[in-house]
Amino acid sequence: MKLLQALLALFACAFLPLQAADLSDLTYTMAGGVVTITDCSTGASGELVIPDIIEGNPVTSIGESAFYFCTSLTSITIPDGVTSIGYGAFVRCSNLTSITIGNGVTSIGESAFYLCTSLTSITIPDGVTSIGYGAFVRCSNLTSITIGNGVTSIGESAFERCSSLTTIEVGAGNVNYTDVNGVLFNKGKTTLVAYPADKTGTNYTIPDSVTSIGAYAFADCSNLTSITFMGATSIGRYAFKNSPAAITVRKDTQIAQLEAQLAQMTAERDARPTQVAYNAVEAERDAAPPPDNLLLLKLTLNWSMMTWPQQRERLRGTLPPLAQMAGHSI
Repeated sequence: MKLLQALLALFACAFLPLQAADLSDLTYTMAGGVVTITDCSTGASGELVIPDIIEGNPVTSIGESAFYFCTSLTSITIPDGVTSIGYGAFVRCSNLTSITIGNGVTSIGESAFYLCTSLTSITIPDGVTSIGYGAFVRCSNLTSITIGNGVTSIGESAFERCSSLTTIEVGAGNVNYTDVNGVLFNKGKTTLVAYPADKTGTNYTIPDSVTSIGAYAFADCSNLTSITFMGATSIGRYAFKNSPAAITVRKDTQIAQLEAQLAQMTAERDARPTQVAYNAVEAERDAAPPPDNLLLLKLTLNWSMMTWPQQRERLRGTLPPLAQMAGHSI
């Protein structure tokens, strides 16, 4: 039914001037003295300022899918009293060019702005602490995102398939995230969270401090032809999805030194006599007639006075038998 209403709204918008949406377009519930917006007429058009008070009660949340397929809305202002934006709240608001998020909002739900294809920029205020999984997926005209100081968690693929995104900026006071030239990192720069899909430049070298690459971090980065990094201990799923870049792992001096040490240890291991050589010596010993005590002493002394290379070569059979080295003229 709601899809049919949306199609009728699109037809009407083609022939009628847009009227500003108002309270009459909204459906809401009241519980515990607060209001939740649960639905909006798909015929609502133009600019909508969500009221901060309805029937004497504060509006505190935008419910799940509340504005789903409201394709004729062009601008929405969320009041400061709202604290949460629910799952899929603004899905397919395809003509929405401006969204003002109130300072009281603390959470943006999963897929909240999915397919809001006309949005060009988003500013997330300092009060927001969490951005849900896929919150801005396929906002194809979004060019910039500003993340406020309060954000502590960003869900996977939050900015996936934002094909026009050129920069992600983070407030200087944010203690969990930062940006470097428009690329999103955690504060310690050990995790690269997201690289804007339409950022200029064809080559990118991931900083040496990075040990983890987030899920979808380089997804759909069509401008990149080369990505170079030291080598991370963790790479999230689909980190390079639909990215044409050639990936090069660059080795630093320490890694090269470790590899050289490993090669030396391997060579030393391979140079040691095998068990077969030891068995051959024991077989020769067992086959020889028992020597008298003095000969046995000479054999023992000869062996103990050999250097390790001599012992090794003896075991390989390149030196005369021990009995011959000891001599028989006692």
